[in-house]
Amino acid sequence: MTDFSYIAAARPQDLATDGAFAGALQEAVADPLLGGPHQRHLHLSDIVQHINRTLRTRGEFQKAVHGTLIADGETPFFPNPRYTPGTPAGLDLAEQRVWLLSSEARRRQEERVSHFDPRGRGSDAPSGTASYFTGRTAVLGELTAWLDDDSAELGRSVLVTGGAGVGKSSLLGRLLLLADREARESLDDGDPLVPVPVSGIDTAIHARHKLLDDIVAGVADAAGVPGAGRRELLAALGERTERLVVLVDALDEAGTAGADEEPQAIARSFLRELAEVPCVRLLVGARPHVADALGPSFTRIDLADPRWLGPGDIERYARKLLLAPDGEGSSGPYTEESAAPVAAAVSARAGDNYLCARLIARPLARRPHPLNTGVEGWESQLPSLTQQIARPGVEAAFSWALRERMPRQEERARALLTPLAFAEGQGVPATGVWQAMASAVLGAPVGPEDIRRALSADGELIELIVEDTDAAGRSVYRLYHESFADALREQAAAGTGERVAGALLALVPVDAETGVRDWALADPYLRAHAATHAATAGLLDELVLDPQFLLTAEPIALRRALPVVARDDSVAARAAYLRCAPILASERLGEGDRVAQLHMSALQESAESLAAAIRSRFPERPWEVLWSHSASAPYRALGDSEAVVEDLAVVTWQGREVIVTLEADSRIRVWDPATGEGLSELMSPTGGSVRSVSACGETDQPWLLMTTRTGKSPGLTVSVIDMSTGLPLGPELPTKALAPESVAAAELDGTCVVAVGEPGEVRILDARTGWELTRVDGLAEPRPGGSIHVALGMGERYMVLAAAVGAAWQDTSWWRRHDAQVRTWHLDPRQSWYVVNQGGCAARGNTVQALAVLQGEVHVATSRGYRMFASHRERGLHHKTVTEWFLPGTDLGLGFFTLGGETRCVRGAETFVRVDAWGQRHELPTGGKIKAAAVVQAGTAAPELVTAGNGPGIRVWDMRPRGWNETPSYPTYRGLGEQCVAAEFDGQRVLATGRADIALYHPRTGERLRELGVVTAWLGRSADVDLPLVVYDAVGGALSRRNAWVLDRSDVRAVPVDGRRMAVLSNVTVVRLGERRMLAGTQNALKEVVMLWDLTGKKIQSWFVDAPADMRLRTVEAGGTLWLGVNSYRRSGGGAKEVRIYRFPEDQPAPDGTVAIMGGAHAFDLGRWQGRASIAYPSREAHAVLIHDLADSCGVEQWELPPGADVVDLVFAGSRDLLAAATADERLLFFVPGSPHPIATVHVGADIWSVAPVDDQVIGVATANALFALQLPPP
Repeated sequence: MTDFSYIAAARPQDLATDGAFAGALQEAVADPLLGGPHQRHLHLSDIVQHINRTLRTRGEFQKAVHGTLIADGETPFFPNPRYTPGTPAGLDLAEQRVWLLSSEARRRQEERVSHFDPRGRGSDAPSGTASYFTGRTAVLGELTAWLDDDSAELGRSVLVTGGAGVGKSSLLGRLLLLADREARESLDDGDPLVPVPVSGIDTAIHARHKLLDDIVAGVADAAGVPGAGRRELLAALGERTERLVVLVDALDEAGTAGADEEPQAIARSFLRELAEVPCVRLLVGARPHVADALGPSFTRIDLADPRWLGPGDIERYARKLLLAPDGEGSSGPYTEESAAPVAAAVSARAGDNYLCARLIARPLARRPHPLNTGVEGWESQLPSLTQQIARPGVEAAFSWALRERMPRQEERARALLTPLAFAEGQGVPATGVWQAMASAVLGAPVGPEDIRRALSADGELIELIVEDTDAAGRSVYRLYHESFADALREQAAAGTGERVAGALLALVPVDAETGVRDWALADPYLRAHAATHAATAGLLDELVLDPQFLLTAEPIALRRALPVVARDDSVAARAAYLRCAPILASERLGEGDRVAQLHMSALQESAESLAAAIRSRFPERPWEVLWSHSASAPYRALGDSEAVVEDLAVVTWQGREVIVTLEADSRIRVWDPATGEGLSELMSPTGGSVRSVSACGETDQPWLLMTTRTGKSPGLTVSVIDMSTGLPLGPELPTKALAPESVAAAELDGTCVVAVGEPGEVRILDARTGWELTRVDGLAEPRPGGSIHVALGMGERYMVLAAAVGAAWQDTSWWRRHDAQVRTWHLDPRQSWYVVNQGGCAARGNTVQALAVLQGEVHVATSRGYRMFASHRERGLHHKTVTEWFLPGTDLGLGFFTLGGETRCVRGAETFVRVDAWGQRHELPTGGKIKAAAVVQAGTAAPELVTAGNGPGIRVWDMRPRGWNETPSYPTYRGLGEQCVAAEFDGQRVLATGRADIALYHPRTGERLRELGVVTAWLGRSADVDLPLVVYDAVGGALSRRNAWVLDRSDVRAVPVDGRRMAVLSNVTVVRLGERRMLAGTQNALKEVVMLWDLTGKKIQSWFVDAPADMRLRTVEAGGTLWLGVNSYRRSGGGAKEVRIYRFPEDQPAPDGTVAIMGGAHAFDLGRWQGRASIAYPSREAHAVLIHDLADSCGVEQWELPPGADVVDLVFAGSRDLLAAATADERLLFFVPGSPHPIATVHVGADIWSVAPVDDQVIGVATANALFALQLPPP
C-alpha cells in the first residue's frame, strides 16, 4: 500500500443529519469546477471543502473531515467523471465543449480505452496500469523523432507493417501513450532509451470493420470540420497551416469480415490524398498486402526487419506474462527463477512474433504448476510453430491455446468464439445475437449463462475476447486479434456461414397478424449486417422481396451484397431497389415517401412480387402509382439524390474504371460504377467555376482533364489532375479557348500532352511543365455562334491531331452553306513535332457535335439543323482522313467509343439515346435529354453506358442490345400541344394523350379505352375535368381558318375559329362561365392575342398582349368571372417573364383588360384555392411557391421549396386545396394549406411533360418515357 485516505461525514461532537453528507458528496463530485476533462482524478481536499460549503449553506451543523496516511503530497481520491482521455490541449472552452459533445470524439475515446491503451500496455485489459510492453526501443525512438519532425529516414507519412502478431497495434498504441503526458506519467515501465516526444497525436482511429466514410468522419472531426466530406475536408486541410497528426491502425481489417476491398478503397481514395496535404502527418498500421494501395509517398517500417527487434525482447515479454498473466495483481505458478528457462523456450518457439509468445505464455501461466524444466524433453509440451511471422504460426499457437484452456470442451469453446469470427462491424452484442450464432455453430442450444460465463472474470476465454461499442453505444464483443478470426473461419465446418445467417434471420421479430418479419424492431446488428450474412449464405434472394428489409438495411452493405441474387423475382426486386437506391437513402424523405418510391420502382421494373409485398405490408402510403405504361429500360441510379450532374467522365484509376461527376456547384466526385460508393472528391486547383471534366484520351493513366473559368478572362484555364494524389500534374494552363470542346489531352510515353484550339491555330502543351511543344496554324476562325472542337490521340507511329470548326445550327441554308471544316495533322514528337502529313475536308453538316481520335483514326459527328431534304438523311461519310457521322435534325452528339475494335457514336435525342455503329443502331429510352455520357467497359459484366440528364445523380445502363429495339408498350413520342389531359368523354372521365394519335385511358386502371380518328392535331389543356376534350390545328393552310375539334362524344366535328388566317393557334381549351361553354386560346400573327370564342368558333372577345407571349394560357372560373392568364416577356430587362391577367366579363372598360402583372414568374397556374380564384407561381428570390388571390391581389399561401428545386410547371389539383409542382430535376411536389413544406415528394425519374388532375385523389402524369396515374389519400 502506497497511501490511504478517508473522509468522515462529521466530527465526533457534531449533530449530523441523515443523508446530508451523501447529498453533499454527490454534488461535489458532479461539480465541473473541481476538474475538467483533462483532469484524471478529483483531489481530496477540494472535495471536502465543497462538501462543507454545501452543508453550511443548508444550515447543517456537521463538518466533514479527511485524512491521508503514508502519502507524499496531494492524493488523488475520486475518479473524475468528466475526465476524457485524448482531449486536445489548447482548445478554448467553447471548442472543448464541441469536441466533448462530438460523437466522433466519443468514438475516439472509446477506441482509446478499448484498443489503443491496452495495446500500448501489451495487454487486453481496458483498465489498470500493468504493462507487458517490451522492447521495440529502436523503432519507438525513430517514430518519436518522426513525431517531432526530427527523423532523417521517415517522411511525412509512415506505414508500420508486418505480418499478424508482430505487434503493430502495440507499437502504435505505445507511441500514443508516450505522446500523451498524463498517460505517459501513469506508465511504470518507461524505457529510458526512448526519448519523450514533444509533439502529440491529434487523433487515433481504429479502422477495424470501418468503412471509408467512417475514416473520413474521424479525421474531419479532429481537423475541426465535423461532418465534412472528403472534398471539404481536403480543401480545409489545404488551407491549414497548423500541423495535424493522424494515426490509423488496423487498416487491413477495415470493411466486412474476410473482405479485402474496403482497405484498398480507403487507402487509394483517401489516405493517399491525405498524405499529400502539407500540414498532415499520417501514421498507418496495416499488413503488407495493403502497402501498394497507399502508394510511394509512405515510408515503410517493416517490423519483421531484425533492426527493429532488440535481443531478448520476446523473451522478456514472455517472462512478464508467466509471472503476471492477467495484469497488475495477478500471479501464476512461476517465480523469476522458474520463469527464465520457460520464457527462453517460448521465445524460441515464437520467433519474433509477440502474439505467438502471448498465446503460449498465458496458458502456461494459468496451469496450477510450472513446467518441470529439469525433466529431459520438457520443451515438447510447448507447441511446435512455423518459424515465421505469417499466419500459420499464429493459427497453430491459437489452436494450441484453445485446447490448453478448455481441453475437454474445445468444441464448445470454438462454438462460442466462431460467431465473433463471422461478426461484422465492431462486433456482436452479448444478447440474443451471440447466443443464436453460437447455437448454430454448435448445433445445440447456447444460453445466456454460457455467454455470461465466457465473459466472467474467471472465464477461460476472456483473454481471447475484446469489448468494444457499436454505433449506438452498446457493448459488443470481438476477437482480440484478426488472425484468430482468420483461423476460426478457415477451420469452421462447411455450411457454418449459412447456419449463422439462418440463425440471425430467425431473430428478427415476426408480426403476429401477418407472419412477416418486422425489421423495424430487429436488433441494430441485424439491420446493419443481415445483408452481408445473407449474401454469404445464399439467402439474399428471399430477403430482397421484403420491402421493409430494403428500407431498413444499411445501404452500403446492401448494395455490395446485391450482385449475388439469382432468382427472377429477386433480380427484378434488385433492379427496382437499384433504380431508386440514392433516393431511399436520402434523409430528406420520410418513410412513407420512401415506401411509395420503392413501389413505383417495382412497377417500373415489373417486380410484381415486391410490388405486391409493398401493398400488403404498407397499405397506408402518402401516394401510390396505380398503374404505369413505361418505355424505360432498367438502370442503376448512382450518386447524390440531391445533386444535378453537369458533366461526367470515365477514367482509369488504381487499375479500374471509375466515374467522375461534375455537379452544378463545381463539386467533383468519384464513384465506383459497380457499387455506387463514393470513392473520393477532387478540388479545382484554380478555385474557379469548373466547366468540364473528361478523360485524357485512350490512356490508362489516372489523369483527369479539367477546364475552369476564373476571373474576368474569357478564356478557360486548363488543368490535368493526377487522381492518385488529387493534385495537378503541373501548372495551370491559361488559354484563349472559349469552350471545353476546344481542349483535349492524350498520353505520349508516360507524359500528358494537351491540345488547345484557339482562333486560327492549335497549340500543344506539356501538362507537367506548361511548356509549349508546338503549334499548328491554318485553322479557320469560327463564325459568330460557331465552335472549335479539338481531339488528340496516338496512332501507330505518330501523334494524330484533329480540329473542326463549325457554325451554329441555324447559320446555314441550301443556297448559302457554311459547312464545318475539319483539319487533321500527323505529328512526329521525336522529330521536334514535325508535321508528317496533314489533310482536311468540308463536312456534310454545319454544326460540329463531337470529335475524337480513336486508335489513330479521326471521327467527327455533325448536324445540319432541321431535316429539309431527303439528301440530308442520317448517314456515315468516309472522307480521306476523316470519318463523318452526319446526324441531321436536333439530336445531340455525345461522343465516341470503341467496343471490340469497332467505333461507335453515342447521340442523344429528346427521349432516348442512340448508339450507332456502321450498319446497326441501338436505341435506349432514357426519359429525357442527356447532357453527358461515357462508357464503362472494364470491371463490369458487360459494357455500360453512364449518363447525366436533368435528374439528380447519374444512371448506368446495360449496353447489351437485348430489348433495346423492341417496340415499347408505351411509345414515347412527344406529340403536339399538351401531352396528357384529364377530361370528360362520352359521359366518363378519361386521360387523353396527344402523340401521333389521341388515345384515351381509364384513369384508375390504365386500360386503353380507344383511339380517336382525328387528323394530326394539337391536344388542348383541360380547364376543368368535367369539360370535354379539345384538339386543334395550330397552323393549317396559309389562307385557311384554324380548326378546333370538341371531343365530347364519338362523332367529331370541326369548329373553324375566327381570327387572322396567317395566325398560329395555341393553348386552345374549353372553358365555362356558369352554364355557358366557350373556347379560349391564343393567336400569334405579328402580335399576340388572347382569344375567347363560342362553341361555333365565333369570336366573343380578344385581348392584345403588349409583349411577346410565351404561349402558355391558364384559366379559372369563380364567382361569375372567368380569369385568364398568359405568360409574356418584358421588352426590357433581359427578357424576364411575367404573367398578365385578364377577366371576362370585364368590370371596367379598360381596352386591354389587364388587371395585374405577377413579375418574374416562369411557371404558373390559375385555379380555385379555398373557393376563390387564385394564381400560383414560383418566386426565384424567395425560393418558394406563392398563391395570390386574384380578386383581392393579396398573398394567401407560401411554401419554401426544397434545395435545388426549379419549378417548371404548377397545377391546381381538382376541387381540393392541393397544388402540384413539377421541377426541372424530375420531381413532383404536393402542397396543402398550413404545411410549410411539401406533404409528398415523388421522384419521377424522367422529364415531366404534363400533370393532369382527374379528381381529388387521382392525378395523371405524362413524362418523357411513361404515362402513369398517381393516387393521393383522400382530403
